[in-house]
Amino acid sequence: MLGARLKAAFKTVLSAIKDLRDDELSEFQQRGQLEVGGHWLGPADLRLIYTFDQSRDDTPNHYEAHSDDNVRQSSQHRRTCCDV
Repeated sequence: MLGARLKAAFKTVLSAIKDLRDDELSEFQQRGQLEVGGHWLGPADLRLIYTFDQSRDDTPNHYEAHSDDNVRQSSQHRRTCCDV
């Protein structure tokens, strides 16, 4: 668990995780690790969650899953990150 590993730095890192930009999340997805608040985080520490704004006209009404666990989506939809 991330909180047990980071101890006192957990709140600072958690705040930085919530502020990650889309390009930083893409980097994490490509490399499998990301430095956040001076700590290296990997797939056991973070997971990406995709959200879609259904009120937008450009939101697709279907999704196509691929065997590498990627979901094809419009680049205008926001990825968010949370600690595991």
